[in-house]
Amino acid sequence: MRSGEITLPFGGEDRLFRLRIGEVRAIEEKTGYGIGYIAFRLASLNAAVGLGQNIGQIIATGAIGPWKVDEVREVMLQGLIGGGMLPVEAKALVDRWVEPFPLEAAVLAYQVAVSWLAGGKEEPIDLGESKAGKPRSRSKTASRAGKASTAPQP
Repeated sequence: MRSGEITLPFGGEDRLFRLRIGEVRAIEEKTGYGIGYIAFRLASLNAAVGLGQNIGQIIATGAIGPWKVDEVREVMLQGLIGGGMLPVEAKALVDRWVEPFPLEAAVLAYQVAVSWLAGGKEEPIDLGESKAGKPRSRSKTASRAGKASTAPQP
């Protein structure tokens, strides 16, 4: 099972963010959006920042994305709670750092969401056992996925 955790600088310190199914459901309930859709909405902003674009370039190219501040706030809040922070402390931290720095927080929220969706690099893909009761290997699963899709890789 993936841990859905990532350590990121937030509020002047490195913080542990962890999403588990309970936190993901809380995000989805609060925002009305699935975690994958939230990550999708934040992806263009994350890519633009990763390319070193400044705020003017990000806005001019439309890379700012269609995200909402409550999506960012809730991902950050639930990630901190899942990472072990008390809810009242997590809320105070989010209140202090998300509103004044919305773009920076949105990039972090993207990374927190993706850590649950994709896991860390060290977390192997494990889809469980096949119908025959034998564990599936990563390479067979990956090759089947590759053959089934004719779409170009992102």
